[in-house]
Amino acid sequence: MPRRPDDPVSLVLRIRERLRARIEHHAKAHQTSINNEIRVRLENSFQAEATRSLDEIAVDMTRGWERYGERFLRLQLEDDLIAAMAKSADPEVAKAAQVLLLTERGLRRRREREERS
Repeated sequence: MPRRPDDPVSLVLRIRERLRARIEHHAKAHQTSINNEIRVRLENSFQAEATRSLDEIAVDMTRGWERYGERFLRLQLEDDLIAAMAKSADPEVAKAAQVLLLTERGLRRRREREERS
């Protein structure tokens, strides 16, 4: 008959005497059995591993949002620069701004078509 996940099981474990003595010392300090001290420490190690993973995910998400923020800032600066160029008295600069605006509109339309399909 298969074991259920919460069934207690017996496990033979070989460890060095120094480690056993440390576990026993901490078990006495926590007023618990050696078995319970080992169980709690094992469970805590898995919890710590999961927490580290969540921390890594949080750091990755923060970095991602920072990159998005920087990209949006660059886009705004580009738009501001193009608008300033369009107001220029120099016809070559104004023409370059027009080309940039038309290129941006074309790219935007292409993205919108791709999103709809």
